[in-house]
Amino acid sequence: MTATLVGNFADTSNEKAKTLLGWRPRSANEAIIATAQSMIDLGIVTDK
Repeated sequence: MTATLVGNFADTSNEKAKTLLGWRPRSANEAIIATAQSMIDLGIVTDK
């Protein structure tokens, strides 16, 4: 069903999560570093 959404624009926001839950998104740098570390931890990539 996701393919039916291709080409459609959806205006979304994270304001509700920030307001109700006090959630704060990570910066792009933090997200990239965390993703890379997870991949190393899972053995998907190695640090060698």
